[in-house]
Amino acid sequence: MREIKFRAWDDVRNKMYFWDGTGLGQAIPHWIDKKTPIMQFTGLRDKNGKEIFEGDIVYCEVERGKWKNKGKAVITWDMLMFNVERLDEGLTEEYESLGNFEDDESYKIEVIGNIYENPELLEGEK
Repeated sequence: MREIKFRAWDDVRNKMYFWDGTGLGQAIPHWIDKKTPIMQFTGLRDKNGKEIFEGDIVYCEVERGKWKNKGKAVITWDMLMFNVERLDEGLTEEYESLGNFEDDESYKIEVIGNIYENPELLEGEK
């Protein structure tokens, strides 16, 4: 069963806060309101064991024989699933389910930042 965890970006303190799904009502920081970005844990970890959250910026690599496809992407939530949305031309697929990275060992993913603490990484090489 997937772990339920969340994080929220406090743009006043420029800090990311984490909490898990247990006792959620008591664990939500008092400053969170409707405008606060809340991001959910995908249930997956990157190639280094780091938890992957919605809003993470990742470096993806797909190897199949001599063919390599690699580049930056951001983790998004849409159409009831977590997705990998490309940020540069290194990745050929514009939008792909994060589940593909879980089910296929030829897919490698590494968290390199997130959209709030590392906005400079959002600039792609298109």
